[in-house]
Amino acid sequence: MVYLLDLQLLPSARVRELLADVYGMAVLESPVVHFDETGFRVKTKLWWLHVDCTDGLTFYFVHTKRGKIAMDAMKILPQLKGIANHDGLKSYAQYWFKYSWAIPFRLYQRPE
Repeated sequence: MVYLLDLQLLPSARVRELLADVYGMAVLESPVVHFDETGFRVKTKLWWLHVDCTDGLTFYFVHTKRGKIAMDAMKILPQLKGIANHDGLKSYAQYWFKYSWAIPFRLYQRPE
């Protein structure tokens, strides 16, 4: 995918269409999609790596923001039809979809 986006300069919509054709289903059409994000530094500034994955596909998206602005720019969450498995970040609550929390996060948040 990096080759198609960065070296061949294909638009992300075309790459998504190509991957859907090649793999038989897009991330959006998967029954369950797992979401997570992690921060990293770019020239001393905090950026965010967003990861959306299914059992067969992984989508990486880098953005300067962590919340809804970045999630909307990714164009996956606003259109999701399946179940979103995530860590409970409040930004996810702004979307209308079925969700489940990641099990390690649930164990971490469990009251004593």
